[in-house]
Amino acid sequence: MRILLKSKIHNALVNQAIVNYEGSISIPLKILEEADIMEGEQVHIWNVTNGNRLTTYAIVSEDDRTISVNGAAAKLCFPGDTIIIAAYGIYTEEEAKRHKAKILILNNRNEIIKKYLFPEGSQK
Repeated sequence: MRILLKSKIHNALVNQAIVNYEGSISIPLKILEEADIMEGEQVHIWNVTNGNRLTTYAIVSEDDRTISVNGAAAKLCFPGDTIIIAAYGIYTEEEAKRHKAKILILNNRNEIIKKYLFPEGSQK
């Protein structure tokens, strides 16, 4: 078995950070669907702005542009920060040979401006 990158959302802009929340990161449904990330799925957050890294789970945002880091994670990511959100999967050797991760690039309004598959970089 191999653990490989399954999905990556690059250039996401944190709009909210809510400490008094049970946890998670809120991501717009369209982005979750395009990235193949399920609600409740474990995700890694890499804060490009300050270098913090953390693990949490994804939930659906209340609107189509807001990315909100919640709970204790809100002490590590702040409104205006640029983050990368990644999810990994476990694959058999045969699955791993064929696997392509879904990569999304967002603009500063959290809109998808590019998507491709990795490692080949072929357009989806």
